[in-house]
Amino acid sequence: MLPLAMVAMIALTIGLPVLLFYAIVTASGVDPSLFTGMVAGTVFATFLIATIFEIKRLADL
Repeated sequence: MLPLAMVAMIALTIGLPVLLFYAIVTASGVDPSLFTGMVAGTVFATFLIATIFEIKRLADL
């Protein structure tokens, strides 16, 4: 299980930008597909970085 500090860091680094961008999209006339693409890119990048760190951790054993 992840430590509470790690969960808080993940929530802040991923959740806050998504919430801010969602507020910008809903308040203005920005195309919602831009929001969808940004969220998908963020999720993909997060999993990619986690995979790289996990491979590095397994290689160091």
